[in-house]
Amino acid sequence: SLAQFFLGRLVSVFFYCLVFFFAMRRLKSGKLILMAIALIPSTLILAANYSYDPWCVCLIAYSFARFIGTIQRGATFTREDVLAIGASFVLGAFVKAIYFPLALVFLLAPRELVGDRRAIRRYRLGVLAIVAILVASFVLPLFVGGSGGGDMRGGEGVSSSQQILFILHEPLAYLV
Repeated sequence: SLAQFFLGRLVSVFFYCLVFFFAMRRLKSGKLILMAIALIPSTLILAANYSYDPWCVCLIAYSFARFIGTIQRGATFTREDVLAIGASFVLGAFVKAIYFPLALVFLLAPRELVGDRRAIRRYRLGVLAIVAILVASFVLPLFVGGSGGGDMRGGEGVSSSQQILFILHEPLAYLV
């Protein structure tokens, strides 16, 4: 019914705002920057519709806020911190796995905040596992199903595999 449709949109906006609220609570400083990201008009409007983009943005932002907030506190990364950072990033990036390079930022965690050598090794392997899972989530379907018959959003002359290869081979040209 129409009421359920609007309720779904309202819940989507509520989730988006709630995740950004908890993300801002994790930070000592930089809350205004995070708020500016949360209030980008196009993403905020999408949050009021049935789209996965705002979920992607808010969950990835939460993972970075948790990461930066832990560094700002100067506390050692706990298992809970690492799991929350990794899980929220994976949930946010699964729908757009092309964001996998962002996870490499987590490798910049200060060694003294991660723990001993064994903890550092496990942490780095965890980050690399996240990257591998995300890369596999969009590369494996290309090997299994081929390059596809065009872009799902329209256009028959679009090759998904060529797009991905271009992004991976020429990341700077892709950004421009």
